[in-house]
Amino acid sequence: MGEADQGRDGRGRRPAAVRAAVAAAGDRPRDDDQRAETVELLIEEPDTAFAVAARWIDAGDHGCNGTGLVAALHHAWRDRDHQSVRLLTHAPIPDAPNRLRLRIVDLATALDRLPSLPADTRRLLTTAAAHPDRDLRHAALRCLARWDAVPPDAGKLPPAVLAALPDKEPVIEVIRGMLAYTRGNDAITLVAALEPSMAERLLPELLALTARHTAGIVVARQFAVIPSAAADPAVTAALASAMRSPVEMQRAAAAASWLVLGHPPAVALDVLRTLLTDGDRPDWYLIEVARAAPPLPELVTPLLGSADVWTRVRTAVAHHRITGETGPAATALAGVLGEPGSEVQPVHGDAIEALADLAVLPPEAAGRVREFRDSARRLDRDPVLDERLRDAARRLLRATRSG
Repeated sequence: MGEADQGRDGRGRRPAAVRAAVAAAGDRPRDDDQRAETVELLIEEPDTAFAVAARWIDAGDHGCNGTGLVAALHHAWRDRDHQSVRLLTHAPIPDAPNRLRLRIVDLATALDRLPSLPADTRRLLTTAAAHPDRDLRHAALRCLARWDAVPPDAGKLPPAVLAALPDKEPVIEVIRGMLAYTRGNDAITLVAALEPSMAERLLPELLALTARHTAGIVVARQFAVIPSAAADPAVTAALASAMRSPVEMQRAAAAASWLVLGHPPAVALDVLRTLLTDGDRPDWYLIEVARAAPPLPELVTPLLGSADVWTRVRTAVAHHRITGETGPAATALAGVLGEPGSEVQPVHGDAIEALADLAVLPPEAAGRVREFRDSARRLDRDPVLDERLRDAARRLLRATRSG
């Protein structure tokens, strides 16, 4: 097998060249060129590469070469989470706060698939959470929050940390106070993270956000999941006002929630009809159409053939929810996935998850779906997207008993 014909698992890649590069680098690469050449070779041989990374880390992790190699390996290979977390945790702590912050970002990614937070990793993150550097401190706190491990003496928590907490009940009053003045992305992050029961208890604060024209889209979506919202005159008035907003996406979200809550449909249908025919971004508005499933098949069905892949995926979801038919949606979604071996795109995560929700596997997509499930190597350098592909593929193949 020639060098140009290596499979995705990289087996058989120039072992002599790898040995020579590792020997030349010794306990660390001596310059950028040597580092780039060595990492390029090692990335194809993960077992060897992790051993080399451990040696570089034990030698002091000069220039963060060892931890940098670990991060690169975690972005390239599946099921190396435990190794990655162990090495990133025990590497020497760099003096520069930004380097430690980047290490913690890599750690957070590697921790995603672990069943629990290792005690030594928790100690590292807790120490970093008390660092005077704000960005480093917040990165550590966000990571700890996902495991409900924020130290009790952490002080005032930023919105992104509060949003990451799996149990927000103990901090509901903190969130209430923060919603009273928070704006922009911080407000959006907090509101989007609320469970329906908590959103209901914070309804006065959500209504106040709409009055301040803050986080209007996510607030409109939250109204639709609050049990008491349908009978609340203030919510009805807020949605009616939002359907007249100059922001098209806010009009779409408000119209969808209006329909979900069971209000008279005429005005909301007119809003969605206008947006789908004359709006700037119908691919965005289809998210709201899918949520409300309005009786507008004559506008949605033609978009199954759109040249834009995001539009096709969102149309497929909306079409299925409106009509109940699985065939047209499954065909459209399968067409988006591409052939086995082709480059993965972010839209493939949405497409395979939608197919898994349908529990339909078109024959032409079977090879691609098995690739998503079975590849030893990551199909995208973003581990979050790659794991979405694998999880959805597993779910789809189980649902269809396709092996």
